[in-house]
Order: sequence, then C-alpha cells, then structure tokens
Amino acid sequence: MGSTSEIIDSATIDDEILTVRLRNGVVLSATQDRNAVIPYYFYYARQGKLDKIGSFALFNTFFQILHEQFIDDCYQKTHALKPGEVVVDVGANVGAFTIKAALAVGDSGKVIAIEPEIHNCQMLAQNVNDNGLRNVQIVPMGAWSSKKELPLYVSDSIGGHTFNEESSKLFDYRETQETCQLDTLDNILAKLTTKNVDFIKMDIEGAEIEAIKGAHDTLMRCSPHMAIAAYHIVDGEPSYKELTKLLRNIHGYQTRVSLGGILHAAKSKNNVRHV
Repeated sequence: MGSTSEIIDSATIDDEILTVRLRNGVVLSATQDRNAVIPYYFYYARQGKLDKIGSFALFNTFFQILHEQFIDDCYQKTHALKPGEVVVDVGANVGAFTIKAALAVGDSGKVIAIEPEIHNCQMLAQNVNDNGLRNVQIVPMGAWSSKKELPLYVSDSIGGHTFNEESSKLFDYRETQETCQLDTLDNILAKLTTKNVDFIKMDIEGAEIEAIKGAHDTLMRCSPHMAIAAYHIVDGEPSYKELTKLLRNIHGYQTRVSLGGILHAAKSKNNVRHV
C-alpha cells in the first residue's frame, strides 16, 4: 500500500498553508480543512512533538489526495497517459492530478483543469505556477448538463464541496454557499477550441451524472478514456449505477468499477483492463 511519508521529501506549514515537495520533484500546496478535528491517535505521540504533529493532522484531506494520486494511482488503472495527449480534469481541486497529468503529457500535450471552488482554484493556479507548467489551462467553473448558476455547498473538507444537495446533507457543510457558474463540457471545450480529448478524470461530488449528460458530443466525437469517482450517492444510489447505463447504452462504452468506486470507461473492450 505504502504511506505518504514514503513519497514526501519535505513539508512546511506557513499561514495555514501546507507545502510539500515530493521525491519526484513535484511541489504541491493546500489549505487546511476547516474546523478540522485532530484524530485521537495523534495524542499518543510524544507531548513535545504534539503541536507539530497536530498541525499536520489539520491537512488530512490533502494527505488523502496525495495518497490517491501518487501511491494508489486510482485514476490511471486502465489508461497510462502519454506525451501529446489532451486531458480534462473535472473537479481539479488543488491540482494533484492536474500536475501529474501535465508532466505525463508534456509540452506537446495539454491539461484542462476545471474547478469551481474559489479557494481551491487559487491553490490550483499556485501549484501550476510553482511547478513551472505551461500546458495547463484553468477553467474556474463547474460542469453540468446545461448552462446555469447553482449554489455550491461549501464543505469543511477541501475535497467535499458539492452542487448536490443530497450529498450536502450527509456531511458537515457550512451554512455559507458560493454561487457558481456552470456549463456543459461540450460548451466549455468548444469555447477553448479543443478538438480532441484523450482522457477525462472526474471527481465532482455527485454532479458526475449531470456532467456526463453535458458531454454527449465530446464523448461521441473523441471517445476519450475516462475515470470517474462514482461512489457518491445520487437519488439514493451510488452514481456508478446510472453512469454505467448512460455510458454503455448511449455512448457505447465498456465500463468497470474498481473497489474504491472509480468507474473506468473506454470505447474498446480491450482497453478496459481488469481493476
């Protein structure tokens, strides 16, 4: 399995922002979880080191993201990114997958990073800049089945913001909301004059069904490989159930769902390896 300590070279906290340098040279920063509770097991640490250890515990979600992207490699189980490919990162958060993908596709490729939450978007832009990347285009909005405005329910976790009211009732969300602009992936990509898409990664906290509905033309024209976080509850069911129907019946995809609830999809059966 491995732990994040195995991939981190250094970590510093400054003004409630944690910056880590990974052993592969990637630099990533994130804000702490709001109203975070230090897990009880940290209190078994030496008292002299507790303040320092406890401070890192406030970034629990960020460490989970690092583990998902750089140890589990959860979105690339069935498709390895190659130089020159075009990647769309829907729900880019602070950019862990964006940075990883941008390095993989190189200067001849491109990553379009879509993120609606303002603070995550700021950290995303900083992380792209800190890694010296010129092949990333940030789109500060959400993906949906139509062009509209919706309230974004702001989570105490940097990874939990959602447009899905059902999801917002399951977890601890603040009363404050951000009104966000949303559009279809078809429209977003058309405005960017993006003619080809090779891979779509999506983790948008219950909005994935609506986002796929708004990507009809892109899926039919480009047939991109996809990896979608599809364990979110929508209408009382994990979203992978409805997504599987949409992708198979309408778009002709073959799909598999990994143990962690990631739906992997490709047009050719041979391209969706067992996960």
